Amino acid sequence: MAIDITQLLSFGSPIAAATAVYGLFSFLDNKASDEANQAVAAWMKGESYRRIDLGKAVIGAFDHLYGTPLFRWKAFYRSAILSTSVFVLWNLLIVHGMENHLNINLAPLEFSGLIIIVIIIADYLSLYVIRQCLKGATRSVVLSILISMIFGFLAISIVFELSVIAVLNLDHPNFEEWLFYLNTVLYFWQSRTAIEDYAPVFLVHLWLPLFLIAAMINSGLYAFFRAVGVATWFIKHGDEHPLDAIGIVAAAIVFVAAMILQVATYVLS
Repeated sequence: MAIDITQLLSFGSPIAAATAVYGLFSFLDNKASDEANQAVAAWMKGESYRRIDLGKAVIGAFDHLYGTPLFRWKAFYRSAILSTSVFVLWNLLIVHGMENHLNINLAPLEFSGLIIIVIIIADYLSLYVIRQCLKGATRSVVLSILISMIFGFLAISIVFELSVIAVLNLDHPNFEEWLFYLNTVLYFWQSRTAIEDYAPVFLVHLWLPLFLIAAMINSGLYAFFRAVGVATWFIKHGDEHPLDAIGIVAAAIVFVAAMILQVATYVLS
């Protein structure tokens, strides 16, 4: 019996996604300054901290991830690599299971290249909006991240709508083939019959809300472990490498969520 490689890989998607998330936060932890680590650690423990230092830590993590300033090739190709990686991981390891077990019709393979291009452009342009919103972290980290996600998603949606306008105005004969491809992408986007193909454009920024959720869970773990006097290694590690500790919890969240998603696809099938 022939073995579908992508189907086998889909079983490892929770581990792959969790590893990618942990690797991201571990990278940010290695790049963070001592002041940034102290601000994040104090925030998680509920201790007093200077909001401006915590705000700088959040923006610093964003800049370490994409590079600064954003209007450089370095920032663009880093964003492109992240967007493409999430697209490949989502489609080959997760969506493939949905297609097989839930009978979902995804975009044809020949359109994947164009979809990736649109996603890369949308993600990159949204970085400018997200970073501006993150500047408000000096006043409220939670609020600024939530606002940045909302306006980031709006920016992404606007890019797609602008691509629609471009399609409707491409009437030159030399663009007939491109017009066909773009209209096909437009159909998938507007009909929402294959929204799964566009999930990566939003998932690439998932590390920001994961940062918040995992930090809050870490804060609860700090309080619990201190109360019962156990897991001193976790407390010490969180003090010295707070972003790495956040990454451990964030990876666990992603792993559980991916497992639930996979189980749900089999049950619903």
